[in-house]
This record gives sequence, C-alpha cells and structure tokens, in this order.
Amino acid sequence: SGSVITSSGTLAWSGGAGREFYLFNGGPLQTDLAEVKLVLPTVPSHGWFGDDSTNYVYLILRANSTGTNMVMARFGWDEVRIYSYNAGTFTQLGAGYTKSDLITGGCSVSFKGGTAADPRYFRIQVNEKTLYDVVDSGPVSLYGSSYRYCGFGIEKGSSYNTAAISSWSMLDGGASAGSGVVAGFVNTT
Repeated sequence: SGSVITSSGTLAWSGGAGREFYLFNGGPLQTDLAEVKLVLPTVPSHGWFGDDSTNYVYLILRANSTGTNMVMARFGWDEVRIYSYNAGTFTQLGAGYTKSDLITGGCSVSFKGGTAADPRYFRIQVNEKTLYDVVDSGPVSLYGSSYRYCGFGIEKGSSYNTAAISSWSMLDGGASAGSGVVAGFVNTT
C-alpha cells in the first residue's frame, strides 16, 4: 500500500505498509568482488522501550537481472542481518548482529562481498567499522556472471517510520567504467 518516492533529494517511503526492491539498470558489475554503500539521513525508528515494527533498509549486493535471486543485507534500528533470497525464500546467513540504536541519522552503511579466496564471504560496516561478517558455508548464496546486479530496498511496517536514502553507490572489485577501489581488493586500472 506504499512505495519508494523521491522527496527533498532523498529516496523515501510514502504510504502504508509495504516493501520494494530496486536494481541498478545500468548493467551488472564485472566481478564477484563488490561493495554497495548508502548514506541514511534518517533511519528506521521504533517506539518506547524497543516497541518495534518491520521498518528496514536493504542493500542488495548480488542479484540476477530479474531480482528473483539476491544476496542482501537488512538494516533495522537495532539489527543487521544478511540473507540469501532464492525464488521467494529468505535464508539468513549466520546469526546477524543486534545492538540498540545500531544505525543513526547521517551514517554510512556498506555491504561487501567476496574475496579472491572465497566468493561467499560477506561483511557489513557502519561508518567504516565492521559490525558483522560471515561466510556462507551452506552454501545458499549465488555468485558468478549471472548474479552481478546491485540495488537497494526499503520496507515500512504498520507502525513508526522507516529510513530514507540520500546516496547509494556500487563499487566493482575489477576494472569497469565508473568503478572504484573496493577496500581490501585490487582494482586493475
């Protein structure tokens, strides 16, 4: 009953409860070593004493072109979790990380995936500080040339407010037009 809109230079939720995911339509990255980042001028809120609702922002690191299979990080006011979404089923990777007021207005959040040794290694950072990392030993996450699309999502529950996004970026671990250096990886340019 709601959707993502542009409002005062941000991507924000408008309307009732719902969830939307968006993939960058400029094409896929060239490698499995990638990072997606965003800045949140406002973050998912909650009520007194942690009274909660399903208010989240998502970073999509690996997806096929239709968005039916994705690896994503989900951020709430007090948690970060990593999921593999495959044909309608969410599978959580590892335990996640929980702490009150984990993300704050103006923070930068980042979701990195892959190393030269392990394409199923994932790391979440807030303001350049690593909060959670995990290796998908299941394995259920997908990688390879068919899963190199990136994006974001916003979810609004029935209570309180959800996040807004002021900037979003994706960085490729290899050489491509518009790519940058992903920390810990070597760019070939």
